[in-house]
Amino acid sequence: VTGPSASSLAVLSLDALNIVMGFAWVGIFSFQLTRDCGGMTDPWFHASKVFMNITNVVYMLLVLLFLRSTYVDFAVFVAGVIHVAHKLLAFLLSLSVVLFAFAGMFNIAYRGTELCFCKIGESDSDNCDIYDDAANFCGVSDSLQTVYYMFLSLIEPDRIMGSAGGEVLFNLFMFIVVILLANVLIAIVTDSFRDIQLSHATRVYWCDRFDFIAEVEGIKAMLQSVCPTVFGEKSVLFAGSHFGERWKFCTLLFSKNTTKWSPEFMTFWNLHELNRQQFRRKLAFYRLFYGFVIIMWVIAGVISAGLLWPPQLREFLMAQKIKSSTGEIKNEEERVNVKVVEGMKNMRIQMLDMADDIKDVRATVTREVKQSHDKITSEMEKLRNEMQEIKEILLSLKNS
Repeated sequence: VTGPSASSLAVLSLDALNIVMGFAWVGIFSFQLTRDCGGMTDPWFHASKVFMNITNVVYMLLVLLFLRSTYVDFAVFVAGVIHVAHKLLAFLLSLSVVLFAFAGMFNIAYRGTELCFCKIGESDSDNCDIYDDAANFCGVSDSLQTVYYMFLSLIEPDRIMGSAGGEVLFNLFMFIVVILLANVLIAIVTDSFRDIQLSHATRVYWCDRFDFIAEVEGIKAMLQSVCPTVFGEKSVLFAGSHFGERWKFCTLLFSKNTTKWSPEFMTFWNLHELNRQQFRRKLAFYRLFYGFVIIMWVIAGVISAGLLWPPQLREFLMAQKIKSSTGEIKNEEERVNVKVVEGMKNMRIQMLDMADDIKDVRATVTREVKQSHDKITSEMEKLRNEMQEIKEILLSLKNS
């Protein structure tokens, strides 16, 4: 990539905004950690907490969007959630209308009842104690909140009291919202997620993957234009073979078939000149040392967002792995063989049926041809007899 494209620059500008928000979030969070409890009366303290909560949600969403490009199942899951949320917009709007309607009906049904007078403290009746656990529909906001809790099945039927109309509305609400609309919701979610999972899984994954690659290439191109010495093609950071050789150098010690006569040990460490006991001690020391180096290398790669990782580790973590089981392949071959054998049997049966049909047609044609031949022969014989009779008549007329 010689330069960032328009789409890459657009994504990069969004990343720059995220970086600024990240520094602001970390800075404000660190600043708030140094504050004492007396700062709780400061309005900036509460404003900064709200800002940190918002940025925290944004960053969690960005992490989810980033993970779409790492694994196909996760990409399908995130895309399925987004697709389901898009499909649920009409349902949520309809549900909101229904909930608002029932909240208004409950509020109208309970206005002026003894329960509402007890709730607002304007009743001197001794029956107010029985309404302590009753659902509150006396105010508009209370009615909306109670209806929402009813939708979540948090309100038990025994808490609906104080109004016969309220009990009827509760039963109607349970049928329309909890039974009917809940099943519609399940059907929408199941159908939408299955559509993503079965029809668009590969496309969703690779689209997210290519977006991530374009974003990384755009950042790389911009860094190369700013500082080509550090971020150029021949620099240590982007020379995959450089890190790859050293990673291979470190991981050779942990191979299963390790002997002092292995070519890699003779090349890198020259351990074949040691005796068996010295080789084991030396190998244990090297494994301990390079194991620590590998751990620190992995941590450095995490801190640098994978920039310092070798290509082997990047491929292990990021490359899509396609695994095939021998048993599954064998079962698939058996299923294919069974289908082929069944197809051959069906074809043989069809050929036998076709041969019988051909025999029937041949017999029919032969019979019809024979009948036609007999009929023509009979007609010709009749014609010959008639000609003979005419000839005899003509001879008799001539003699007379």
